Amino acid sequence: ARKAYRRYVTSFQRFKNPTIGGWVELKLDEGTLISKGPYIELNRRFLPGDSFESLVEEGLIHPDAPKCFTSKPGERESPVVDLHRHQSEAVRKIASGKNTIVATGTGGGKSFCFGIPVISECLRLKDEGKKGVKAIIIYPMNALANTQYGDFATRLAGSGLKLALYTGDTPSSRDEALKQYQMLTGRDKPLDCELLSREEIQEPPPDVLITNYVMLEYLLTRFHDRRAIFPEGGGALRFLVLDEVHTYTGKQGAYVTYLIRRLKQHTGTAGELRCIGTSATVQSSEGEDAAEAISLFATKLFGEPFASVAVITETYAEPSRRGEDGKGILPEKVLVTEEQLTNFDGSLEETIALVEELSGRKLSEDQASRIGMGKLLGELLVVQFLEDQLLRNSNSMSLDDLVKAYQETVRPDSTKEASLIELKAALLAGMNTEIEDWGRTQARLIPKIHAFFSQGGGIKSCISPKAPHLNDVGEVVCPDCTKENKTRITFPLVFCRACGQEYYSVLIESDGTLRPRDVDDLDVEGEPAYIVVGKYDPEVTPPPDQWQTPTGAIRKDRREFVELEVAEYCPDCKKIYRIGSAERCLCNYYNQPIHEILDCNLVLPTLARLDRAEMVPLVDEERYDQLLGSCDSNFERDVLDAIRRRALPLPACAQKTIFDGDKLIAKADFYYEDESIVIFVDGPDHDKDYVEEGDKKKRDQLDGLGYRVFVIRYNEALGERIKELGKLFGY
Repeated sequence: ARKAYRRYVTSFQRFKNPTIGGWVELKLDEGTLISKGPYIELNRRFLPGDSFESLVEEGLIHPDAPKCFTSKPGERESPVVDLHRHQSEAVRKIASGKNTIVATGTGGGKSFCFGIPVISECLRLKDEGKKGVKAIIIYPMNALANTQYGDFATRLAGSGLKLALYTGDTPSSRDEALKQYQMLTGRDKPLDCELLSREEIQEPPPDVLITNYVMLEYLLTRFHDRRAIFPEGGGALRFLVLDEVHTYTGKQGAYVTYLIRRLKQHTGTAGELRCIGTSATVQSSEGEDAAEAISLFATKLFGEPFASVAVITETYAEPSRRGEDGKGILPEKVLVTEEQLTNFDGSLEETIALVEELSGRKLSEDQASRIGMGKLLGELLVVQFLEDQLLRNSNSMSLDDLVKAYQETVRPDSTKEASLIELKAALLAGMNTEIEDWGRTQARLIPKIHAFFSQGGGIKSCISPKAPHLNDVGEVVCPDCTKENKTRITFPLVFCRACGQEYYSVLIESDGTLRPRDVDDLDVEGEPAYIVVGKYDPEVTPPPDQWQTPTGAIRKDRREFVELEVAEYCPDCKKIYRIGSAERCLCNYYNQPIHEILDCNLVLPTLARLDRAEMVPLVDEERYDQLLGSCDSNFERDVLDAIRRRALPLPACAQKTIFDGDKLIAKADFYYEDESIVIFVDGPDHDKDYVEEGDKKKRDQLDGLGYRVFVIRYNEALGERIKELGKLFGY
């Protein structure tokens, strides 16, 4: 699949620049640019829950409810499903009238957690002759709503309950709805529980309404719908279910919060409506309990109380094994061969041979069965490693990381290739052996393999003489330039599909400063532009064919895009200077148009003298504003503000370049001229070894020249450092 996808992607993208083309090929070979994985995950076994029979006997659910939750949906007489512990706990909470959040991962059966008590209550109200919508289930996307509607419709057939799906795609009339239904399902007529059209939903309303929050808004604002489906101050509404409740944040969350309160006000159910939310698994973090956080969130969203104990999460069974952890059976060396894996067919004989190589011993008669081998695998160190890594410590791992961890902890003397063979063999053996799990027989290991494919992440590069410096991990500052102690921002690269020419996608601010621009950025400040470095030749890189008329002329609506401007870019000040303008960059002597006829040995000392020239003193307020405008980072501004608040003298200047004769030594962030104090404000970049070495060398030179060097680091208490600075002034 990877090779096929690579061929597909590279078939429509080319690169004119051989450096970029070679880099892309390298990244494709490494398998990180357009695909990731494979990732290995083991299916976790949920602890068993209460039976339907016991829930019925306790009076928690209606006697007919189990018939809607059989192992074969729609076959009401087939065996009922076995509930997991978190499912039966959720049923108990909801059936006892508690607002509840079900937070489980994919495949945890969240729809049964709320579906069982909802359907049970609908059946009870039907027995009492109560009509009207009893439960509203809201999904964030129509795709989810459609899928869950299909499952619920199949299960409710023959129950006497009615179900409806109300989205923007729901037809108005029954005839229109029937035609659409026949086309989508292939069935001639709907199930007896289905109301297909908006007309049917109104007279009479369904017991369960599946919708999204936008359509719920319409139901509450359209007079006829509101009166028919939600009679004011009455009705039978008992449940409000929000699926994927964690998605309702920001503006959407505020909108839904307001919508829920309107629904409760209209139906008179405030304080009585049972509110249920489903969510992805939420992990606790340091200083914050996940159950408390999500219950507080749900309380604010629904406007009803949720206790932290009302958050239901999945509970898992521990892998069954014998002996002490970490002391399992492991042959002295890897015995499984690549040939064995290639020829493995899953038969009992092949599985026995594989387990014998993994264990390094001949199997006994009791062990030479799928159940016997399943028990034995629990004693093997390789299987214990897989279960520890993929069940106890993590949900999934890349195959490369799994092999690396195996070598480090289990097979330090084994090669990567041999370790991979042994791990693959253990997974195959686990898939083809069995264990007894609470009266059911299951495979010892049920692995899932995930691979992720994308259209390819963005490629970025700085614009500098040695560019392109390419990276695909979103670096804001060029890592290659940083190694040379230069801070240069990176820009997204885009490519012409016709010729492969690369362009830098940028925004040009009014002062000429360039900022990175993503192709999808539309509503942004600045002039969007594409920059090509070097001399542009329209013969080599012509405009796209669709921009041209049959005679080869540029179409009128495209002429503005081919009238190119020529400019120079300075990566140090991050500005472009258009050719023909009076402004030129002064960051570098070599940027000057006439540098070839100037003597740099005279120019540089002159600039140094200008830098040391005396200025008319400013009053403190003006000087503070000037210093603030010269700061290069928020951290520098914080330092300046701290100096001012402590009533220390303000620095004479910021960003001070210091020379030893004609030789530039360093640039200080702040400088006190009378006291010869130079202040360096060091952020995280100064932790890098090569930067730290350069800092020490420069600061030793300054010390030798008689300057007093004072360093303020990002990871130090700023207040304490400013106190130390005050001591230099006698404070």
